[in-house]
Amino acid sequence: MQRWYVALIAALLLSGAYQAYSYLLLPLVATHGEAVAPPLEGATEFHPPVFKEVANDHFADFPWTSNAAIKWQRGENTFLFAETAEPDESGDGRVVKFAPLALLWSDPEKPDAAPYRIVAQSGRIQFENAFFDEAFDLTQVNPGRIIGASLDGAVLINGPDALMVQGRDFVFSETNAELTSYNAIKFVQGPAGDKASRIRGSADGINVLFIPTTDPVLGKDLPRVAGIQSLKLRQNVRLEFDSIEKGGPSNVLVTSRGPFQYDFPSRQATFEEDVRVTQTRRDKSGKSMADRLVCHALGLLFEPDPTRREEKKPKPDASPESQSLSELRTLRLRKVHALGLPENKTQSGSKVILESQSQQILGNLSDLRYDPVERIAELRDGQQVIVQRGDTRFGSPTIQLVHDAENHLVSLTCTGAGQLAHQIGKEEEDDKPVTAQWERQLTVHPQDAEGLQVVKLNGEVRLNMPDSLAVAADEATLWLTLDEIEKLENRSTNDKENLLRQPLPIRRAEARGNVFVVGSELIVGRLGQRREGGAKELIVNIQPGRLPIDQSGGVLRTGAESESKKRPPLFVEADKLQVMVHHDMAQGRMGVQQIEGEGSVRIEQLSSETIQVGDLRTERNLAVTGVGFVAQNEGNDRQVVTLYGNASPNGDITEPAKVELGPFSVAGGILTLNRIQNVASVDGPGRLTFPVPIGLAGEKLNHPADMMIVWRERMVFDGKTVTFHGAVQGSILNDKDNISRIECEEMVVRLQNRVDFQRSPNSGQKAELDSIECKHNVKLDMFAYEDTRLVGRRHAQLVSFWMNRQSDQFGGEGPGKIDLWTYGEPVELA
Repeated sequence: MQRWYVALIAALLLSGAYQAYSYLLLPLVATHGEAVAPPLEGATEFHPPVFKEVANDHFADFPWTSNAAIKWQRGENTFLFAETAEPDESGDGRVVKFAPLALLWSDPEKPDAAPYRIVAQSGRIQFENAFFDEAFDLTQVNPGRIIGASLDGAVLINGPDALMVQGRDFVFSETNAELTSYNAIKFVQGPAGDKASRIRGSADGINVLFIPTTDPVLGKDLPRVAGIQSLKLRQNVRLEFDSIEKGGPSNVLVTSRGPFQYDFPSRQATFEEDVRVTQTRRDKSGKSMADRLVCHALGLLFEPDPTRREEKKPKPDASPESQSLSELRTLRLRKVHALGLPENKTQSGSKVILESQSQQILGNLSDLRYDPVERIAELRDGQQVIVQRGDTRFGSPTIQLVHDAENHLVSLTCTGAGQLAHQIGKEEEDDKPVTAQWERQLTVHPQDAEGLQVVKLNGEVRLNMPDSLAVAADEATLWLTLDEIEKLENRSTNDKENLLRQPLPIRRAEARGNVFVVGSELIVGRLGQRREGGAKELIVNIQPGRLPIDQSGGVLRTGAESESKKRPPLFVEADKLQVMVHHDMAQGRMGVQQIEGEGSVRIEQLSSETIQVGDLRTERNLAVTGVGFVAQNEGNDRQVVTLYGNASPNGDITEPAKVELGPFSVAGGILTLNRIQNVASVDGPGRLTFPVPIGLAGEKLNHPADMMIVWRERMVFDGKTVTFHGAVQGSILNDKDNISRIECEEMVVRLQNRVDFQRSPNSGQKAELDSIECKHNVKLDMFAYEDTRLVGRRHAQLVSFWMNRQSDQFGGEGPGKIDLWTYGEPVELA
């Protein structure tokens, strides 16, 4: 919220009200001194030298004053010149007309200031009492006090600080307690002396209301009024202020098609109908920049300034009008209220427009309120306040801004449903903008400790980066750097590629309550369950860092990929997700360094690829479940992923961590995949299930069967050898006809070829079985069934057992024993 127009309106308003009072009223109604009846025309030929001196010094451009027929002095401060003085027939014997009229008045409280000079084609003064009937003689009568006056025809007023006022037909009436002119008025003041500022103004008509009184506040021979009630410029108002600021010359123009009015008791000012405030200044390059406010009505409220009130305290014996002016000079602006024109059946309505070329801001609203003392601005609109800055468009029904004394933002609050859109690239090229939406509130406040701006969005928040990422949540918080935001807005190119090669304005992001993330590679939350299917919390931290040249690391890859390498997205469900992201400006890329998930974790990835075991071909879909996970990324294919489950106090797994890849699955308390060391491990009890084309004794099966291995202590797989420890059990279910089971304390399974975890699973690697070795308390059982009837059993107890897939041989070491039992036809060992 820019405050340029607030201070300048205040200066114009106070100066305008003060000058109107001083220039028009004081010379007419506040000429101090005892009343002295003016001489009749031609009554005397005596011309004291002082009149000649005044005429030559102050009325040189009106030479008739040097030899004016009528010269009149009131005290030491007032001189009157006229050619004629005669009764006005319409005045009932109480009005004297002077033509032409020249008046000079010096403010006794400012003896060093230039005097006020008033020249009119004619002037009339109305007295309280009728003092002539047929004869016009002022020598033996008491006309009483002045109750009315007028300046007729063209009027010229000059005064201190190069003041000049031009108008026509000014009329003062004590009965109506007002000064009025229905004609155009112009005034200008400055520059003068060391003051470079200048005020210019004009209006069609002026009206000044006074406070009626029965007491001789201004003096016994002057009108019974006590200060000003209100000042009104009737229409087509124009106020202009020129000054020199630090940045160079500045011009402020305030216009209104309707009236301007200032009420002195309430200290309220209003402009009406097509009000426009424009400030024009030049930047360092000499380019002219304009800031503008347009509204239907503008109201301002003033109050005494406590820092200046004692400083400008008037003298105890000062006149009432001087006391009023003294107070006027010590006021400060308290409130600003700008309104648009409401739309109805008979009128189309209009909005309040805020525009700043220097800040590239354009605002559209219906109600603007500003408190300069508290530095609080409030923008309102029944539908949406729209603010456009550069490529960013912002909207909300109510926007409140708070600034400190240095004009730094303290807080920004948007109440009601709103949205933000930032255009990246060229709109005409159909580049969609980055958008943010909320239903209840948005707040912005600085975090001084880190120099960040904290942005909070509340109520069905939706963030969308087209063709990249979309986020939805109940609430979201962003930590932004203001300097980088300003740099981003000032860049000449704003396309996506160059955007990532510059410092980013965002440092941290948090989303809470039903968090959903939808991207080309990642989807968080259960789709189709908007209200209850999202994560409870998502936290993303972004830090500058270096990324490897090639980023293609599986589920954690972060670099750009060709279309041929793109994979199906990951579906992630978790109560809480924390993500650490590095931003590499040199490459113009961002990379995920670490992800942590907590509570009811489920990760899925669908795949069109298949896995073949024997004659069986199955889909290679990925499914991961658990209660938590940590994934660390060092770039390329160098990642470490740890998945957690729950276990009971006695070590039993109550809620296992589980990974399923097509027909393969592994479950346990803690699962770790270390692609850097090419090791996968399970700490504690676990279970491994996978299809095999042969039985435990090496026999070829008609169809691949599921082999399940469970253990109590640990499983480690280094890419070629899988080692199981502690109460290991392996079993095979073959078409419900044969069941095989083996038990031992340690089992070692070797593959023919090493599996490289840093290579893609579809790179042609084959996990062919080479051998199985069992040690310590080995038990081997094979059962044969016909339907549900047991027809054969083979049982062996050995110290060790081995089976070699290449030679189709198996064997064991004792001491041990073998039991064979067959029902019906004998069953042979393969």
